[in-house]
Amino acid sequence: MNTANRKIVNWIFFVCLAVLLQGCGKNYTRLIADNYKATNKRLVTLQKKLDQDQLTNAVIVKTYAKSLKTLKPEFASIADALAKDATSRGNLYQNLTTRLRAVKRKPANEKEYIAGVQELDNLYVASDPPIFNDSLMDLANTLSDLSEGKLPHIDIPKTATEAAKLQNKKVAGSYLVGNPSYGNWSTNSSGQSYWAWYGQYSFMSNMLGGGYHSGPIYYNDWYSRPRYSYYHDYGRSAYGTRTDRSYWSRNRQSLPNRGTTSVSTKQYGSVASRRRISTYNRSRGTTGTRPTGFGSQSRRRSTYSSYSSGSRSSSSSRSSWGGK
Repeated sequence: MNTANRKIVNWIFFVCLAVLLQGCGKNYTRLIADNYKATNKRLVTLQKKLDQDQLTNAVIVKTYAKSLKTLKPEFASIADALAKDATSRGNLYQNLTTRLRAVKRKPANEKEYIAGVQELDNLYVASDPPIFNDSLMDLANTLSDLSEGKLPHIDIPKTATEAAKLQNKKVAGSYLVGNPSYGNWSTNSSGQSYWAWYGQYSFMSNMLGGGYHSGPIYYNDWYSRPRYSYYHDYGRSAYGTRTDRSYWSRNRQSLPNRGTTSVSTKQYGSVASRRRISTYNRSRGTTGTRPTGFGSQSRRRSTYSSYSSGSRSSSSSRSSWGGK
């Protein structure tokens, strides 16, 4: 083949490749659209339930906050902040809407598409009203600790053994430690990871002295405590950021080497919520690199599989320019 013909063949190849990639982008956009719409619809439903006081734990949080302000006036600012988080104006709900807006609705490639569907999957679970309702127990139980037992814990085993463990090693506010809605793990000059509250929650560390807690909460120490935290035991995949999940995954592997054994997941919360999470977990996951999605799952899997098998027939061509 002479040079002129080779240039023509190469030009035709790259034109065809460009057309293929353009088609891929359109298919990714179409495939992600249904998931985005379903997630947005569920978030709207959740907002209405919060605004209309239809979530039991949200009502409990607001009631506890009001009572704590009477019992412990010095904790009024904490009570008000946690009460707000039981509404659609609070950090927990607002973080979900922020994450939804950040999802790329027109993914440029398969990697972006997979990341988008996985994030939508997590958001779909997080905005399920019974599951969101259970996540609010961390707020209610923080208020309970601050009241020094005058407000009872909710949805936590009340056996003498567990009660003794909680009483001896609890840290008021520990239910919220690790949750990226309230702070992050930072590293001090000695290389130790400690919990740093966000600005609006900094009063947690400023006010929880004396009989509550003194000094920083260190990562290794906290993860070895027999504490309860819905976020840690059930909600990390749905309410955590990708960075937080990655950080926890890395540290969970290394904790035993540092002499720390992470506490295991405990059974508490509502049965309905646990069943829903179990159902979602069974239907989630990946086949190769293909996200299973949610909602009309079998149809989406079939649609994506038929598209993917067709687009991957050109894998040999794509590998030549670095594609997957």
